[in-house]
Amino acid sequence: MAPIRKELTFHGLRHSRKTWLIEDGVPQVAQARRLGHIMEGKIDDIYSHVTASIDARLLTGLETRWHRSLERYRRNLGPQGPQSITS
Repeated sequence: MAPIRKELTFHGLRHSRKTWLIEDGVPQVAQARRLGHIMEGKIDDIYSHVTASIDARLLTGLETRWHRSLERYRRNLGPQGPQSITS
């Protein structure tokens, strides 16, 4: 499948997501699990667990980013309505 924009790829979005997880202070084991990774050879992967509070913090960070992006989108609407993301 072709990307919506040349520079907007699934792989690139995963990099952005990992960066956001780091920025939000999410523990490395939760980052790995969220991205579908196994921390091979790391003791943390064996003995660390992702608790409900870590999951909640992770989701709160993502929701906060979502709401901020919606606000930016609404502020940027011109009189012609929403601009195409492909333009």
